[in-house]
Amino acid sequence: MTTIPGLLKHAVNQCGYSILLAGRWRFPFLINFILWLVFTAQPLCAQSPYRLSWSREGLLAGSGVVASIAGLTLVNQVKALTPGEISQIDAGTVNAFDRGATKNYSARNDQARTVIALGCIASPALFLTGKAPRHDGWVIGMMYAEALMFSASLPYIAKGCFRRTRPFVYNPAAPMQEKLKADAAQSFFSLHATMAFSSAVFLSTVYSAYYPSSKWRPVVWGGSMLAAGAVGYLSYSSGAHFPTDILAGAVVGSAIGFLVPWLHRSTKKQDFSLLPVYSGQSSCIAFLYHF
Repeated sequence: MTTIPGLLKHAVNQCGYSILLAGRWRFPFLINFILWLVFTAQPLCAQSPYRLSWSREGLLAGSGVVASIAGLTLVNQVKALTPGEISQIDAGTVNAFDRGATKNYSARNDQARTVIALGCIASPALFLTGKAPRHDGWVIGMMYAEALMFSASLPYIAKGCFRRTRPFVYNPAAPMQEKLKADAAQSFFSLHATMAFSSAVFLSTVYSAYYPSSKWRPVVWGGSMLAAGAVGYLSYSSGAHFPTDILAGAVVGSAIGFLVPWLHRSTKKQDFSLLPVYSGQSSCIAFLYHF
């Protein structure tokens, strides 16, 4: 049987200089094991492509909360257009690149873009089918939550600041009740495109990290980006967004989907970990912190 000193020596040798604090609590081994899964999300020093860090997660989560509050505050201050303002709107004032969108309106396409966007957002759940990603479920879940937080808050901040009129407001065929909603003045930039591209790039990036030699990598990248592109096209054809709204959302979303996993690469030392050890008569939890 491996002794407790042997396990701790192995941990220190593998992970570098650490502070080790161990309490000989007489918890059942199962409780120690559950705590280990909750706080570390992977075996100590396992070759996982991603790791969590208290300092980094605190900074990202804090920034995300601030951005979310700012976004909701700003977007709630956007007022709906009045019938008089709508009657004076002229498509000729829209730049030539975006002007074609003012001719579009389709409630069906608007619904379809939402359905596909929700599918993109749910797609990282596919990692639950893989052994290695499922083992790192807490890590992937935390990263994805951070990505979604920024993907939702940044478009709201922009919508509240720019207050751009949506393309369908210029279209006489669009119903007036839709034009009179506050959402009709929240075009830039596209929330749907941001969320879709963020999810697509996140899924593809994380998949590539866990399966670098997989022949399915081009399929995952191609399929996810095609779905996100469909959201962008439907946003245009429905009259919900101008091309520049969609392009901005695609760039911001793709950047978020790539940068969040990149910031969590395991090339950096994990600054904390918990190790349950069991001697047969008593058990303890070892806490290791890296400088």
